Amino acid sequence: MYKYVLLVGLIYFTCSVKAGTSLKNLISQSDTATTSFTFERLAKETEQIASLQANNWLAHYWCSFNYAAAAYVAPRVNRDGFLDKAQSMLDKLSRLKKDEAEVLLLQSWIYSIRITVAPGSRIKEFGTMSNIAREKAYVLDPQNPRYYFLKASSLYFSPPFMGGGKSKAKPLFEEAITKFKLYHSKGDLYPKWGKAQAKELLDTCY
Repeated sequence: MYKYVLLVGLIYFTCSVKAGTSLKNLISQSDTATTSFTFERLAKETEQIASLQANNWLAHYWCSFNYAAAAYVAPRVNRDGFLDKAQSMLDKLSRLKKDEAEVLLLQSWIYSIRITVAPGSRIKEFGTMSNIAREKAYVLDPQNPRYYFLKASSLYFSPPFMGGGKSKAKPLFEEAITKFKLYHSKGDLYPKWGKAQAKELLDTCY
């Protein structure tokens, strides 16, 4: 009986190590992905890890992120499908990791991408929801650079008559980039995205 328990424990430990290594590799691929096809593949692969490790919130996080990223670069007509999958995984993640700034910031981003499908009819509902999630994250982690990136992006894509525009977004993008330089991630598997996107949008503000 003891040998059986030891064997099961060894198998579980080995699978956990392999899953951690695989997740790190998939995150690295997410950093360089540019197409919805690639992000969707990464989402499916991280979802497999999440199914093996039901309590691994970072596996759930990266699955949701990759589906959201797929939506972000996909044609408008395909975005809601990816976002539905991102939201489904995020709902599971929210039950695993409550009061986590990174989860709230990802939720804010997903709501923001929803707006892009039909800005005229969605900006009020999803804009409000995105802002609420983002500000909750600020309370938990006020130095998180993704907060400043998402707030700047919100202003960048909002029309001037709603208080937005490039001139309003520019100082926040600059602050976001400064925050990215100073922010210390909690580990290799933790989110680091946003810096490249902030630089890209900032360049269009001059």
